[in-house]
Amino acid sequence: LVELSNRTALGTTVIERAWLQTWLTGSLRQDHGIYLITSDRESVTIYLPSAAGKGKVFVSIDRNPVLADVSSKGELTFPLTIEQRQRSVLVEIVYRFPFETIHHFVDLELPHFDSESLVRCEYWQVILPQDRHILGIPTGWTPEYRWAWNNLFWGRVPSLQKKDIGLPDDSSENQSISTRSNQYLYSSLHPASEASFYIVERSLIVLFSSGLSLLIGLMLIYFPRTRYAGSLFGLGVALLAIFFYRPAPVLLMLQASSFGVFLALGAAYVYRIVYREEKWVVPVSRTWEDASQPSEVYSVIVDDETEQEKKEEKE
Repeated sequence: LVELSNRTALGTTVIERAWLQTWLTGSLRQDHGIYLITSDRESVTIYLPSAAGKGKVFVSIDRNPVLADVSSKGELTFPLTIEQRQRSVLVEIVYRFPFETIHHFVDLELPHFDSESLVRCEYWQVILPQDRHILGIPTGWTPEYRWAWNNLFWGRVPSLQKKDIGLPDDSSENQSISTRSNQYLYSSLHPASEASFYIVERSLIVLFSSGLSLLIGLMLIYFPRTRYAGSLFGLGVALLAIFFYRPAPVLLMLQASSFGVFLALGAAYVYRIVYREEKWVVPVSRTWEDASQPSEVYSVIVDDETEQEKKEEKE
């Protein structure tokens, strides 16, 4: 059901576009928020993470720095002039603070507006080092990236850029981000004040995926019963079901399991060579003392005559 809403009931501040960029380096977090805001208020308030209030917060309106009041709890208030209240303004907010990502589970506070403000479009870009990946999808967010072939492996490609939603975009900044980091893009229909997800190192992903693929390969090599068509068909169906249920983690694990597949193929080649050598070895069951004693020799006479030849001889 789609119907018109009364703007006065939703408040006098409308965030037409919202783009939040979060950098997580392992010991530091930096947020860069870009908002296209239309408001008739004298000031606008945005609630930042509580740790952001302990450091410096840089605010600019239409690329002009402004003074903003930030409380110890992270409540940020910036004023609007009369001219700015009659049109849409571009607000940028940048802050950083220490943030340790020791554990794999990460719970983040995100900047958000009050309940009287209407957020029409909100995107969140998460940037991690090259050796770290996000497993799954943060609660309440929708992924906005696709998997594409980059001449070597499969990789994530964002479906949108800031310029695609009407916000200024710096191409040089995007190029530097894509060459030295992993980036994820998400969208949300409702304003989100927090997000939780899992971060895993690439070494652990490679170890788990390669170990699993090597284990499956060794079972297929040394246990011939596992090579039946039924078991292989069941394994393929299970893999396809997991892929359609969670395509992003499956593609990531398949990419990381290439090392285990290579080891399994090497083990199969060695097993085939050893099996051929054992096939041509003549077993020796008698000792040298038994060789001097005579042994019985049996001979087998094979009659190659057919039934027709036997009838001719009888005739």
